[in-house]
Amino acid sequence: MKAVLQTRLSQQLSLTPQLQQAIRLLQLSSQELLEEIQKGLETNPLLELHEEAEEKIDLSTSYEKSVATINEDLIETRSDWQEANIAVTKRSHQIDDNYINEIEDTSSYELHEHLMAQMQLTHFSETDHAIAVTLIDGINDDGYLDLSLEDIQAALGDTSETIELDEIEAVLHRIQQFDPHGIGARDLQEFLLLQLNTMEKNNSVIAAKDIVENHIDLLAKHDFRQLRKRSQLKDKQLAVAVEIIQSLKPRPCCGFETAKSDYTLPDVVIRKYQEKWILELNQDCTPRIQINPVYAKYTSEHKGHADTQAMREQLNQARWLLRSLESRNETLLKVATCIMEHQQAFLEQGPEAMKPLILQDIAIATELHESTISRITTKKYIQTPQGLFELKYFFSSHLQTHRGDDCSSTAIRAKIKNIIAQEPPHKPYSDNKIATLLQEKHDVKIARRTVSKYREAMGISPSNERKSINVH
Repeated sequence: MKAVLQTRLSQQLSLTPQLQQAIRLLQLSSQELLEEIQKGLETNPLLELHEEAEEKIDLSTSYEKSVATINEDLIETRSDWQEANIAVTKRSHQIDDNYINEIEDTSSYELHEHLMAQMQLTHFSETDHAIAVTLIDGINDDGYLDLSLEDIQAALGDTSETIELDEIEAVLHRIQQFDPHGIGARDLQEFLLLQLNTMEKNNSVIAAKDIVENHIDLLAKHDFRQLRKRSQLKDKQLAVAVEIIQSLKPRPCCGFETAKSDYTLPDVVIRKYQEKWILELNQDCTPRIQINPVYAKYTSEHKGHADTQAMREQLNQARWLLRSLESRNETLLKVATCIMEHQQAFLEQGPEAMKPLILQDIAIATELHESTISRITTKKYIQTPQGLFELKYFFSSHLQTHRGDDCSSTAIRAKIKNIIAQEPPHKPYSDNKIATLLQEKHDVKIARRTVSKYREAMGISPSNERKSINVH
C-alpha cells in the first residue's frame, strides 16, 4: 500500500484555558466565586479592589451591577433581551478573609462559640471545665450529643481514670440548662423530657411526660389504641397530652435555623416596584475588582522589555478574569430574567401557580446552550416575595389536565401539600383520594402512584401514619 500525503480541513472546538475559566466561573456558587476572586487578588499583583474615588481605566472591564425591568411581554429572543430596560449602577465592596468566612454556613461554629461563651461565665472546677469543653465539642449541628459518656471519658485521655461517668453526666446536666435549653440531649426522648420539665405541672403535662418516658415507641408508630390502653387515659386526656408533645421542639438548636439560613445569600433579587417586577443582581455576592492602573501603565510603556514578560502575562490573566466575571453576571441576569418572565404567576400566587419549564425553553429564549443554562442555575439563588429559591427550583416537568393544558409537577406537589394540610385530622386522605381530589378540584389527571411518589419526595408520611386522635 502506497503512503499518500493529504491535507484535510476540519473544524474543532479547542477549549483554551481562558474559555475553561469562563465555563468554570459559570457554575461556581457565590461562596466559591468569592474564594476565586480572593485567590486572584492574592496571586496577581495587577488585580485590586475597585475604589469609587479611582477613575475606571480602559484596560479593565469592571463588574457592574445590572438591573433589568421585566415588562409584560415575554423576553423571547436575544435582540428583545438587549432592548430591555437595563440600568447600570456602581458600588464598591470590600473583601477580606472575614467577609468570605461570614457567608459560609457557620451555624455549627456559631453554636459552639455560643455554648463556650456561656461556659466561660459559669463556675466550673478545672476538671469540670475540661469535661464541659469535651461535651460541647461532641454536640452536632442539631444540638444533640453525638458521643456516649464512655466516649467522653475516653476522650479526656489520661485524666479519664479519675473521672467517673456520673461526674460527666452531672456536667452534662448543667450544659443542658444553657441556651438553647436542652442542648446536648442524647436523643429525642431526653430532649422532650427536658422541655416538659420546664412546664408548669398539671395533669396533662404529667400525662405527656409519662407517654414520653414509657410509651414513646407507641407514639412514634401512631398506635393510639395501645397508647390509650397502656396510659389508661381517656380519649380527650390522651389527645391533650399528645398535642402538648407535638408542640415541643424536635431539635435542641431549632432557634439557630434562622441564623443558618441568613448565610445563603441570594445571587439575584426580584421585587415589585410601581406595578413592575424589578430584577437585579446582588452585588454583595461579587465584589468589584479592577486592574491596578499604575502597573498596567508601566507594562504598556515597557512592552519590549524582557523583565516585563511576567507582568504582561499577569495583565492578560487579569483581563480574562474580569471579562469572565462580566460574562458570568450578564448570563446570570439574562437567564434569571427569562425564568421570572415565565414564572410571573408564581411571584404573585406562589408554588401552586408554577408553570412547566425545562432547560430547553430557556435555552431557546436566550439563544444559549442547555449546558450553559444548567451551569448558571446551579447553586444560584433568587430572593422572591415567596421566599429564597435555587434557580433550578423553577424547572419542572408537566402533566396534562383534562382541558389539555399543562400543569407543572412543582405546582402539583404544592396542591398535594395543600390538600393534606386541610384533610380531616381523624381521617387523613389516602393517595387514591388525593388523586381524586386533584382531578375534581384542579382538573389534574394523576395516577395514585404518582401522588405517592410526590408525597414521599416532600417527606410527608402516608395516611396511616398521619392519623391522629379526634379530639371531639
